[in-house]
Amino acid sequence: SLGTHEFKFIIDGVWMTCPYLPLTMDRNNNIITLAKATTSHATTVSWDCDLDGSLPRTTLAQYVTGNFCGWNQLHPLYSSNGSLFSAELLLPPGVHELKFVFETPNGRDWRTNSSMAVTDGQNNALLV
Repeated sequence: SLGTHEFKFIIDGVWMTCPYLPLTMDRNNNIITLAKATTSHATTVSWDCDLDGSLPRTTLAQYVTGNFCGWNQLHPLYSSNGSLFSAELLLPPGVHELKFVFETPNGRDWRTNSSMAVTDGQNNALLV
């Protein structure tokens, strides 16, 4: 049915999440939103350590979230070279607010990307 759904996989009798799919904010479940078909565009958002600042030294994982998912999903960022972290998102046309989230042993470090437009000093703005 349409709406937002949380889920896990059962692998060898063990309930598990997939780290490559969006997670709930508490990271206990994967999450998917099923909606009526609209025109969405594949959009890549990135954090470049050389331009935007290094990751917190104790970063365990890195994500992006925003108003496009109600701020309640963490979309994983991936790196092929250890310096550029990216996520591909399917977003409808319009302006979207987002923020980068770095998971550390001490909690979450929420940051804006200095290479992107900023809305009100709190979030990045992305035009799709």
